[in-house]
Amino acid sequence: PGYDKDPEEKAYHFGKALALLHQASEDFTSTHSRLPLDIDFLYRQSIEPIRPYLLHRPDDWVFLQGYAERFYQRLSTWPSNALDWGFCHADLQGSHAHVDPQGKLTFFDFDCCGPGFRAYDMAVFRWVSRLKEAEAVWWQPFLRGYLEVRPLSEQNIQAIPWFVAGRYLWHVWLHTTN
Repeated sequence: PGYDKDPEEKAYHFGKALALLHQASEDFTSTHSRLPLDIDFLYRQSIEPIRPYLLHRPDDWVFLQGYAERFYQRLSTWPSNALDWGFCHADLQGSHAHVDPQGKLTFFDFDCCGPGFRAYDMAVFRWVSRLKEAEAVWWQPFLRGYLEVRPLSEQNIQAIPWFVAGRYLWHVWLHTTN
């Protein structure tokens, strides 16, 4: 969806659509193995493929390890059932959706999907809204749309900024493994 026209409305509908996806996949299980998008994967396993690219920059590697460890420590202090877990697209950064002429939104590009934190799915949208310098316009309507369909605990909402910051690690992992 293009955000040049009516960006608040489009972000709102994107949030609603993600909530509907989470709601519809509540009982989904797959016979296909997928990487769990858990704290260990997002903040420990995802940095290892980056190491070869930083062999010539050991200080940067130490910084990156510390960065990942801070996220891991912060998010692992919450009880395991504190954050909503289930099917996640994991890469709904805005361009992996199509809007038809009637306004129906369809998600595609599920290559990164798997079981994970639903707050992480939401964080991906917030992350891209920051990259596009549109967070002030897109984020609140997106969140409102999501919450109208599917409520979230306060801990899930508090986790979103942590997942936004940690998204950079996953994004580097994706590019180094591809």
